[in-house]
Amino acid sequence: MRLIDRIGTFFGRLKITAIISGAVVKNGRFLQQPILAATCECGTEGEYRYDSLMRGGTTSCGCYNMECIKERFYKHGHAGPPPTPIYKTWKNMLQHHGDNVCAYWKKDFVNFLNDIGDKPENTHLNRINRKLGYNKLNCEWRQNG
Repeated sequence: MRLIDRIGTFFGRLKITAIISGAVVKNGRFLQQPILAATCECGTEGEYRYDSLMRGGTTSCGCYNMECIKERFYKHGHAGPPPTPIYKTWKNMLQHHGDNVCAYWKKDFVNFLNDIGDKPENTHLNRINRKLGYNKLNCEWRQNG
């Protein structure tokens, strides 16, 4: 397929819109790869090396990587910035009372959130029985004051 025939072709999220520069070949070797203009599905326009598009090294303007990072690190949206009050409560509980927190809550913030519910205004996390650790059956939100 000729390079000109690539216009309109998708490489991942990138649609080729124009050829910026052709290849420079000497003795059968590329000295310079063709540069193609493309528009990403998110609307961002950019210039990309043909070889990187062909081998799959470039498949978006970078938006896909950001989506993956957000999905991996921002599972629940409570970590911020800024962190939500319940997320701060969970972090403080782990920092100050880590040895007394049940393994299920230590493992994942979402486990804590699902068990205890969102933090109402003007409340703090309270252990019902001070001799027992932090877990679903021994914790409640208590009004401040």
